[in-house]
Amino acid sequence: MQIALDKSFQRALTRLDPAQQAAVNETILKLQAGNSSVRPHKLEDSGFVSIVVNRDALRIVSLRDGDTYVLLHVDKHDAAYKWATRHRMVQVGSHIRLVELAREQESGGEAELCAPPGPLAEQPDKVFKHFEVGPLAAAVLRTVPDDSHLIELLESFKAPVADAVLGLATEPDALQELVLTYEQRMAAPTPAAPLPLSEVISAQQNRGELWLLPPEHQALKAALEAGGDAWRVFLHPSQRKIVEWQVNGAIQVSGGPGTGKTVVLLHRARFLAESVFGEGKIVLCTFSRALAEQLERDLGRLCVDAPALLDRFEVHTLTGLAREVLDQAGEPSAFLDDEVVEACWDEALKQETLGKPRAFYVAEREGVCARNGTWSLTTYARVPRTGRGSRLRGLPQRKAVWKVLEAFEAALKQRGGGDAHALARRAGQLLRAGSVPAAYVSVLCDEVQDASADELRLLAAMGAGSEQTVRPNALFLCGDGYQRLYRSPVPLSACGIEIRGRSRKLRLNYRTTEGIRAQAVAMVSGQPLDELEESSGQDALQGYRSLRGGPLPEERSFNSPEEEADWVASLSSAADEGPLLVMARTKAWLVKLEALLVARGLSPFLLGKNSSALQPLTLCTLHRAKGLEAPRAVLVGMQQSPMAYRGSGEDKQDRVLWERMERSLVYVGMTRARDWCGVSRVG
Repeated sequence: MQIALDKSFQRALTRLDPAQQAAVNETILKLQAGNSSVRPHKLEDSGFVSIVVNRDALRIVSLRDGDTYVLLHVDKHDAAYKWATRHRMVQVGSHIRLVELAREQESGGEAELCAPPGPLAEQPDKVFKHFEVGPLAAAVLRTVPDDSHLIELLESFKAPVADAVLGLATEPDALQELVLTYEQRMAAPTPAAPLPLSEVISAQQNRGELWLLPPEHQALKAALEAGGDAWRVFLHPSQRKIVEWQVNGAIQVSGGPGTGKTVVLLHRARFLAESVFGEGKIVLCTFSRALAEQLERDLGRLCVDAPALLDRFEVHTLTGLAREVLDQAGEPSAFLDDEVVEACWDEALKQETLGKPRAFYVAEREGVCARNGTWSLTTYARVPRTGRGSRLRGLPQRKAVWKVLEAFEAALKQRGGGDAHALARRAGQLLRAGSVPAAYVSVLCDEVQDASADELRLLAAMGAGSEQTVRPNALFLCGDGYQRLYRSPVPLSACGIEIRGRSRKLRLNYRTTEGIRAQAVAMVSGQPLDELEESSGQDALQGYRSLRGGPLPEERSFNSPEEEADWVASLSSAADEGPLLVMARTKAWLVKLEALLVARGLSPFLLGKNSSALQPLTLCTLHRAKGLEAPRAVLVGMQQSPMAYRGSGEDKQDRVLWERMERSLVYVGMTRARDWCGVSRVG
């Protein structure tokens, strides 16, 4: 038997208890093997078939065509049959979708204002004209709220037109391909016959809705026992294309929070190991240890049905990668902590003669030297200081600045290592010189917006070795410039990474409701494009939309921290709504809130640097929230955010970068919420 699972089936399955889930999985295994004990019977009023699971009256509702099954729902007998009468499967060309016949009316007011735009809302008349759809029909199509409504409407269109318009809704970037296919179908002498279900369920455009089960018994058994995490088995066609895209060079993927960039990176790693590189190690990396550990956990879950693949992967922080190269070369590789780095600056600033603060030299090192790869007085004396607001008058002042920077680098070296910048810079130099061979056939980096210029050059060197350009499929970068929280922006091209023609953007937010998304985007909209977006010509926010409607974040003002703590405590009591993630701009505000919550009889969990597991009531800073998500999230103490610039007024560009990062913090914090978000201020 050929079996596919619809997303709706997977959602229904997760609502069952473990024993019931095991019974359902056993029934699926019997069905696939053609076991005679599994006897589907037709449900007369729906066109579906029912499959008995066990004596508890569990029933699987399925679409059947010969030996092909699409499992749609599972529940107790009466509830399953009632569900079947309210749904049907609609096939238009090669697209197939489950639609609900009787939908509940959306309530008016705020939630209605925050309904997400439809899949064709931004398509102009000139695009529809390619498929002979006139302005009036185009106007109607732009108002359709979701894929289910759209496929119902397109049943009345000619098959080539309907298929093309559905393709446009699914993959708006594939316009040329859609037009070519449409013209070929329209030029055909006879209309193509409808595709049989056995072919439809394996079509690329349905991979985001259907999981085609592996035919081999043991592989199927392992896949079912692993559980069908939606991120693991359901990939949107636009995501699948990126995963399987083979190129001569580097790929960059951008997109707002919740669009599945990390999911795509994980699937890409597995695809490369299985289908591109028959041997050799593949490394996944990111900027923080907590995010790296999450990548490693998710990679293990993705490969649960192929555990041998895990031997092909390594997961590191960017600093860990640099240290690995330095260790291989036998060079000092100690990663100096913040206290030691501060002492190095104290020592270097003894050479200071211009009256400039430490912050100036820190920014000059990252924004001029690292950005331009300028690490000698000869080159520093001539390099343009683009993006630096404060002027340096002539060679004498540049020499004075260089004296401090040189003293800082010497102080780091004297202590047997460096900070993240210094370690990455030296490791990249060793790789480009051929002193150390490239250890990996492919490098995949997540959250690349928070990689420094030196770390980007290290990635480029790892993908190219001693060669001049990145090898085919050797470098894959994911990021969102609007989520930049730590590093100064720098174009990828300035770091030896050319991605023209090899950048893609993800638009669909699967995590956050539209009301939360819209409010979060308002925090960063109007900002100039980040260098990460300029490198690819892709603004991550253009066309960015949520799949689910929902209200705006709930805003509260309190007279005291105690009142705010009372509110958080009341939210925490609704445990049936899932974990509550509480975020603040400063650690001090969190510690104060933690004490107030403990006094109210609660047990809040203050998230550390290297933990990502959420408790029923979890507290963390906005910086630490990166990579997390929760059903409900609250941003507390927001009178502190955006925090005022703490530097001098000498360099206006430093102030601009600070203010942008402060807005990005709120953007990141709000988009940790899946279903509900709150924002509170005190005073």
